[in-house]
Amino acid sequence: MLTKTKKMNYRQAQSERMKKIWKERKKDPEQMKKWKQKLSQWGKMATQKNIKQTFSPTPELSYVLGVIEGDGFVYTCKVKRRSSSQPPYEQNIVELIVKDKEFAEEFSEAVKATINTKTRMTKTKRKSDWGTGEYYVVRTYSSPFVKWYKALTKQQLTTHIEKSGKKGIASFIRGFFDSDGTAYFKRNPVTKISPDTGITLHTSAMQRQIKIVKSDKQKILMLQHLLKNLNITTTITMTDYNGKRKNMYQIRIIRAESQVKFCKQIGSSIPRKAQTLKNILKWNLNHKQFWRK
Repeated sequence: MLTKTKKMNYRQAQSERMKKIWKERKKDPEQMKKWKQKLSQWGKMATQKNIKQTFSPTPELSYVLGVIEGDGFVYTCKVKRRSSSQPPYEQNIVELIVKDKEFAEEFSEAVKATINTKTRMTKTKRKSDWGTGEYYVVRTYSSPFVKWYKALTKQQLTTHIEKSGKKGIASFIRGFFDSDGTAYFKRNPVTKISPDTGITLHTSAMQRQIKIVKSDKQKILMLQHLLKNLNITTTITMTDYNGKRKNMYQIRIIRAESQVKFCKQIGSSIPRKAQTLKNILKWNLNHKQFWRK
């Protein structure tokens, strides 16, 4: 009786081929040594093609840095090898986990242009302080970038961003705003009592506000300095963020003229935030008579 042989796919065939080569070359130690050297050279060449080694000031890199200072992560972790006799190796990771697809795509493209061309974006379900939902994860690996970024002081980071020009400064702030920024545009009811007649008047006021909230005071001061380079006036106050996080610092853009500059020069990569900024811009331009002089 004839037995049917299973057809192997390309990956399985390649695996079998490599096993045969490995067995043959294991018999000759010198040949094995040369083969291992060649493999390591190929690995280095492939890595050098994908991963950038230098990080000159550009608007794309400034956007990446802005996101990292906000919601992004830069960290090093140790990974165990299959063989227990071998020590674990280090992975240097740049990561972003967000709900907005457009934000994840913008960050992914900027990372590909500046850090590593091989950058992955995946979709997953996760739990957070705000509940369970779908999140987009952008992850890349780069030892040169992680080491370079971790060695930067706040002053060096500010200088690096300023070297990228006004476009670079605007990109950095946009990355930070996409991460931790909020824009309000809504009509709130206001009750006033007339001092002459004593009649209660029910009116409404348009609330327009652009702000970024962070627990790190140094980051907020750095943002204020960079916004000043774009001639945008800001105020810094303490706040309890949503009643959950205490002693937070918020930088607010209240003046209409500064709001117009922010909307035009910086903007947002997230559609819902971009729409709110568009509404703020339109309202301010239509009500120039109320601008503070």
